[in-house]
Amino acid sequence: MADESWPKNIICLGTDWYSPLESSIRQITTEFRHRGCRVLWINPLPIRFPSAKRPDFQKKIINKAKTHTRLLRKSAPDVHVYSPLYLPVFSPWAMKINRVLVSFQVFLLKHLLGFRSPLVIGSEFTCWYAMPAIRRHPIFFHFADKISAFREVSSIPKKRRKLEDMEFEIIREANVSGCSSQSIHKHVLDVASNQGWSTDGILYLPHAVDSRVFDESQNEADPSDIADLPRPIAGYYGSLTQANDKGTFLAAAKALPDWSFVFIGKVVGDYDELAVLKNVHFLGPKAHADIPRYGRCFDVCFMGWLPHEWITNSFPLKTMEYLFLGKPIVCSGRMDEVAKSFPGLIRFTNNTEEFARGLVEELAHDSPTRVEERREAVGDFTWETYVDKVLKAFGKIRDSRHDR
Repeated sequence: MADESWPKNIICLGTDWYSPLESSIRQITTEFRHRGCRVLWINPLPIRFPSAKRPDFQKKIINKAKTHTRLLRKSAPDVHVYSPLYLPVFSPWAMKINRVLVSFQVFLLKHLLGFRSPLVIGSEFTCWYAMPAIRRHPIFFHFADKISAFREVSSIPKKRRKLEDMEFEIIREANVSGCSSQSIHKHVLDVASNQGWSTDGILYLPHAVDSRVFDESQNEADPSDIADLPRPIAGYYGSLTQANDKGTFLAAAKALPDWSFVFIGKVVGDYDELAVLKNVHFLGPKAHADIPRYGRCFDVCFMGWLPHEWITNSFPLKTMEYLFLGKPIVCSGRMDEVAKSFPGLIRFTNNTEEFARGLVEELAHDSPTRVEERREAVGDFTWETYVDKVLKAFGKIRDSRHDR
């Protein structure tokens, strides 16, 4: 890391590259690409086989199959994307085999593609599977969520312990960790402190906004599939799963028949009851570069999830982007850290009646002053600044080692 031009090569063990959702780890890696880095992107392994009882079971299987038919592709001149081969079994013995398989594949690709002296960036359990191949390189892990609280797995004691073991190893091996919420930051610090590991590289790094994309779209025309919808428009973008508070969304759409409710993103849950309403519009996934154009058309933005440890520890990326757009925000349920971070800028509701009323009142009370307050609240949260802090942390670690 002594070379000031470091890094030039990135190995990222992140979310599914082929997903239409532009995750935070994808945006972090994009910032490194802007700085001249080339990327070897490793698509994730699932942590469990989805239950056949889930309404979105078939969609999940089809999506995962599509990803793995691509194997290795050059997605851009500076990006290679690889979907690793593995055993679709998640017993302890199979996970050990998969660790060997994934590590070997990453090791082989690193040498075949000439990724010398890489910075490894992780955000998924795939980082654990690849650890034997990457632990000798500098590792940055982006804790967008509390990964030991993974939905549908963390509630099973035996599987929870396995998640915690995997998480512990990631915390131990990562030279720098970026935690997107204060609760995750505290959790990672506590784990490291209790084990006697160094906490120097564990940072509180909230999500940010891709200011290039959001600023460059200012003068572009409104998309045709939303421009003519009846106003006002209550809008949501991001994946829709069984974890979202669809019951509240449904009640609000019924309570406000003169409003248009717009959902942008991939639907992997059962949303048939919403889809049949005349004032509800599912516009499907959109390219990240187009999201600001749709967001500008929203009169009020909304979000909401069912209560879960995963949600309690999260800080949704869309919060920052909604605020950057200057839009009023109504959230189903309470997210304490979001409320503390942006006091008075987000409306939290406790039931379906409050949610519908909140949409109406937030729109009625909106003003140019409020728009500016929201934008100013997140003006300093950019991925450029985020990456600067990560590299500065690596520099401090390097300097402290040289001083010994």
